[in-house]
Amino acid sequence: STQSSTLPQRTLDNVRNQVAQEVAVRTMAKGETVDGVRLGVMLILSKTDDEEFLRRVADVLQHQMLLQNHVFAIATTGPSTRPDPKANTLLICGSPETYVQRAFLLASSEFLGHIQFAHNDGPLCRGAAETLAAARARLQRLTPAQAYKELHAPAIGAPTFLVDIRSEAERTRSGGIAGSLIIDRNVLEWRFDPRSEERLLIVDRYDLRVIVFCEDGTASSLVAVALLDLAGLPVDMGTEPSVIHIMD
Repeated sequence: STQSSTLPQRTLDNVRNQVAQEVAVRTMAKGETVDGVRLGVMLILSKTDDEEFLRRVADVLQHQMLLQNHVFAIATTGPSTRPDPKANTLLICGSPETYVQRAFLLASSEFLGHIQFAHNDGPLCRGAAETLAAARARLQRLTPAQAYKELHAPAIGAPTFLVDIRSEAERTRSGGIAGSLIIDRNVLEWRFDPRSEERLLIVDRYDLRVIVFCEDGTASSLVAVALLDLAGLPVDMGTEPSVIHIMD
């Protein structure tokens, strides 16, 4: 059927989450990798809910960068909505915790005498392995053979797409799969969100079936869960082939 599903009405919380996603994506895209650690700084205009909004951005960053060492600093700028109009908010998030502590000490020394109060939430309560297991518990995982069979089955109901999120270097080394969509990890959610102005033309409904694969099956699981939160029907390849042969 070519009829699009009716889009649900958006709430203010939906809008805040989307803006937080956009800020997080820009922060990751503008960051740099130094000695294996992804570093980034982002300044945003001060609002009435500075701390709550920055935490939303940090949650997205922590989720997307779960398997990579990283430190990001997000701060408000401009007149503050706090009683002191010159007081702004700085949030530092990252992994491992030692990197965050170093960044905090550096910021404290740079703003010596100007910090009104500081709070450390401490490390995440779940490790990478636990988070990955929790993500996979929400997914339908497929073997390469099952994915191949599903992609060649007659289109009944929701259309199915195969998405390759590997880097260019990985695709050059291992080859590609003809017909797959090559989409950069940093923009994947925007390409598959029917509400996004950056969505793919084929993304005009919420019941799409998306099969995501990467080099070793870890990042694809986390990506699939992110798509699931957009109300799609993502599945994940349960066993990644050691070599992906180009299919004609």
